[in-house]
Amino acid sequence: MIGYKKNALVSRIGEKYLLFATSVLLPIFGILMSFDASYYYALKNESTGFDPYFFLKRNIVWYAAGFVLYLVGSKIRFKTIRNLAVIGMGGAIFLLVLLVAGLGKEVNGAVRWIQLGPITIMPGEITKLALIAFIATFFKKNPEKIHDFKRGLLPIFAVVAVCFLLIFKQPNLSTAATLLVIAFGMLIVAGLSKEWILLSFAVTGIGGVAAISTGMYRMDRIAALVDPFADASGNGFQLAQSLLALGSGGIKGVGLSGSIQKTMYLPESHTDFVLSIMGEEFGFIGVCFLMTVYTVLAAVCIHITINTEDRFSMLLGSGITIMLVSQVIFNAGIVSGFLPPTGVALPFISYGGNSMMIFMFSMGLMANIAETNRKLRG
Repeated sequence: MIGYKKNALVSRIGEKYLLFATSVLLPIFGILMSFDASYYYALKNESTGFDPYFFLKRNIVWYAAGFVLYLVGSKIRFKTIRNLAVIGMGGAIFLLVLLVAGLGKEVNGAVRWIQLGPITIMPGEITKLALIAFIATFFKKNPEKIHDFKRGLLPIFAVVAVCFLLIFKQPNLSTAATLLVIAFGMLIVAGLSKEWILLSFAVTGIGGVAAISTGMYRMDRIAALVDPFADASGNGFQLAQSLLALGSGGIKGVGLSGSIQKTMYLPESHTDFVLSIMGEEFGFIGVCFLMTVYTVLAAVCIHITINTEDRFSMLLGSGITIMLVSQVIFNAGIVSGFLPPTGVALPFISYGGNSMMIFMFSMGLMANIAETNRKLRG
C-alpha cells in the first residue's frame, strides 16, 4: 500500500473531474491551436488539396477516436491489460521491425510511419505505452525481481534495448530517449537499488554521447543548437525561426492568428513546433498558462499514483506520468533551444493522431486508477 495522502485542492474538486477537464478539454485547445498554425500551410500546399481545413478535419476525427479511447481506458479491467501486456509488447516490437525492414513510409529522411490505406500508424508512440504496461505487469507479478539481475533486470533491459535500437535506427532519437526515461523512471519507482541507478546513469550517458557522435546530422544539430543564427539558412534554420517566433511574441503576444512565422517560415509549425506559434501569438503569459495546465495535470496524475493500493496501478500510473512530463519538457526544451530539434510532439497540442489517441487512452487509464482507488477507500 502506498498510503493515502490528502491534497486539499485535488480532494475538493475530485481527481476524476480534474483529470477529465484537463485531458479532454486540453486537446480541444490543441485542435484550435494546430488549426491556427496549419491554416496557411494547408492553403498553399498541393498535398492537402489546397484545403485550409485539411488538418482541422483530421484532428477532429482523431479527437473523436481519442475520446472513445479515453472512455475505454477508464472502464477496461486492469486484469485484461496484464493479460495482453506481453502480446502488446511483442506486437509493438514487430511493428518496429517492419520499419527497419523498409516497409514504412519515409518522411524527411526518417522512416517512422506505417501506411495502412488512409490510416498512418506510428509504432514508436505505441511502443511507449506498450512498454509501460509490460514493465508494470512484470513487476506486479514478480516484485522481488527488481533486485535480481538475471531473472528481473536483464529481461527488462533486453526489451528496452531492442526497442531503443529499432527506434534509433529509424532514426528517431527523441522517441528512443523518451523510452529510456520512461523505463528508467519506472524501475526507480519499482525499487531499483542505488548502485543500479548510478550504473544506469553512467551507461545511459556514455550511450547518449555515442549515439549523438555516430551520425553527422546529429552533430550538425548540436552545432546548430549552440548558435542557430550562425547557420540560419542551413542546419540552424528551424531553431532560428522558432526563437524568432518566441521572441516576437514578447510578454503578451501578437494575438490569435497574428503569427508571421506560421506563414511558411517555421517548418513543422503545427506539429513539433506548435508551442513556438503559441508563444508568438499568446506571448510568455500564454506559454506559462499552458505549462500551468500541464503542471496541474501532472500533479493530478502523481496524486492518483501515490494513493493507489495496487502495485500494478502504481507502476502504470508512474509510467504514464513520466511519459507526459518528459514529452512536455523535451518539446519545450527543443523549441526554446535548450535541446536539439529531434521531433517530439507536445501532448494534446501538436497535430498528430497517434500521439493524441495514445495520450487520451492513457488519461483514461489514469481515471480508471482514480476510480479504483476511490472504491477501495470506500
